[in-house]
Amino acid sequence: MDVVSFFAGCGGLDLGFEQAGFKIIWANEFDKTIHDTYRKNHPNTILNTEDIRNINIGDIPDCDGFIGGPPCQSWSEAGKGRGLDDERGMVFLNYVNLIGIKKPKFFVIENVRGILEEEHACELKRITDALKGNGYRLYIKLLDSTNYGVPQDRYRVIFVGIREDIDVNYNFPEATYNVKITLRQAIGDLPGKANTINKTDFLTINNHDSYIGEWTPRFLSRNRVRGWNDVSYTIPATASNVLLHPSVVNMAGISSKQRLELIQKNGYRRLSVRECARIQTFPDSFKFVYRDMRVGYKMVGNAVPPRLGKAIAQSIINAFGQEKNKRTVHNHKDIVLVGSVRSGQQRSLIFEKHLYYIRADQRFGAMQMDAFKDGITHVLLHEGKMKWLFPVVSSPIYVDEEYLRDLGFEPHGSSYIAVKLGNQLPLIHELLENTNFRNTSKPYLETSKSIRTINKNK
Repeated sequence: MDVVSFFAGCGGLDLGFEQAGFKIIWANEFDKTIHDTYRKNHPNTILNTEDIRNINIGDIPDCDGFIGGPPCQSWSEAGKGRGLDDERGMVFLNYVNLIGIKKPKFFVIENVRGILEEEHACELKRITDALKGNGYRLYIKLLDSTNYGVPQDRYRVIFVGIREDIDVNYNFPEATYNVKITLRQAIGDLPGKANTINKTDFLTINNHDSYIGEWTPRFLSRNRVRGWNDVSYTIPATASNVLLHPSVVNMAGISSKQRLELIQKNGYRRLSVRECARIQTFPDSFKFVYRDMRVGYKMVGNAVPPRLGKAIAQSIINAFGQEKNKRTVHNHKDIVLVGSVRSGQQRSLIFEKHLYYIRADQRFGAMQMDAFKDGITHVLLHEGKMKWLFPVVSSPIYVDEEYLRDLGFEPHGSSYIAVKLGNQLPLIHELLENTNFRNTSKPYLETSKSIRTINKNK
């Protein structure tokens, strides 16, 4: 599906949609300090650099969807909270108007949770009424980014609109990560020393640059440290407010003066631009172009985490996939995970807990979440000559060893992918005939056209 992007920034939301399989054909970003970064990382996208208030509607190509996060400072706790009375808040309505003119199949709007505050209730109603008046069914939800593999406390309000003439049921994405990703997992492999020259030439590790500007009273007014085994605080867009590196001692419960003394005495540093980008889930291949690293922090902090963007994009695909299946049920292909059962005890627990799990690290027999990008409909288990078939009733999620042990399983590793199972199905002769059982205990995926057709006739 073709998508156009507004308030694109460096392209975090765009990257997430691209990772899910969308094509970003056109994007709009007015801030000239961001243009080089966007073009470098999205070379196949046309970048429009006009102020959204001056865009010629004819310049926007026909597409399937609009995506974008209008400026959030008007609604944020850190900003003045002026909402639509702020010039930056008004461009939200410009975006709404463009949706009404172009009428894409769907749209996505991302914003801070402050927009849901009671003080903005009238403005929010004005926005939602306009979106519905444009001919869209509207869905709104506050999402916790940690549920989608983003290692920071970052709550964002997501608006999804589906054009009323399109018969699909939309659901927000289920959590894809049952276990939160820690700072150690996100940035623990990066060197402790970072470049601290404000006018920077890139190091071997792109953008591993740490700002050394003043420690402001606002920064020193609270604890700015999270430990290695925690998720990060929200990554900000202002260099002077960027968090301290997790190697620093916790500064909760002490005065601003004591914090400043500890920082100066020990030479503590802020997180680097690259560390912030990692915490925002940008891949290291994504290069931020700047001469003043404050611009780098701004781009990273204002971005939508790509993993969150990808989860939202996948939920759109799932919704429109329903529409496709209604029209072409005969072409449906079921995706079956074939796995072995090692013992009677494990089999009993699978049946009792309605859960099957596989390794998700680098060991033999492991699989990665990307393998399930096309979904999974059934699990077929085998133990010797015995076989059992189950429908899958949830998307795959990451779980850890502790989670499985609490259920009674006996895993031997730290990371797994798990799926919830429905009630056992009768074995389907055609499926068994079409499945090439490999002489291995390693799980694998098979595609079958037989399951849905036969189960309909039962």
